[in-house]
Amino acid sequence: MKASFLISLFFFGCKEAKKREQELEKNNFTIQIEIEIPTNEELIVYYKDGKNQWFVEKKAIWRNVKGSKKSQKVIFTIPNQIVPNDFRIDIGRNVYKGLSYCIIKSIAIGFQGRYYVIPENKVLNYFNPNQFIIYDKKTKIFKFSKDAKGNYDPFFESKETLYPLLVEVVMGS
Repeated sequence: MKASFLISLFFFGCKEAKKREQELEKNNFTIQIEIEIPTNEELIVYYKDGKNQWFVEKKAIWRNVKGSKKSQKVIFTIPNQIVPNDFRIDIGRNVYKGLSYCIIKSIAIGFQGRYYVIPENKVLNYFNPNQFIIYDKKTKIFKFSKDAKGNYDPFFESKETLYPLLVEVVMGS
């Protein structure tokens, strides 16, 4: 009986923790990236909130992603109900680990139950890949490379076209 009570308490606690986590995500700004990435890598979202002019480490969220040829969802929750006015998505930490490609299936942004999903065929309408990322239009694959000096820092920078979507998600239509 004691064991069954502890088991039910454990499951109730897990259920409550999951509920709190979902509520937290609902009340905070979230970015969800559905991505196929074949090797273990880090994804980083840097954000600006009106207090910082540049992207800084202090305002970055890191996620370790296990490599898989299946798409997976990676969620970034910006803390303390901060609403970003700009963000960028970094693939890795400036060290080339042999990542050959990734496929971004979608990028969703959400706040307080409102969200907008940018599908795979529209990602480039809202984000610019930098010089370390080459896009193949036929295969819809992003490939990675170092520059002539051996530098490597791939990221997707938001375009001005993203800003009205941010306002729409935060303020509602």
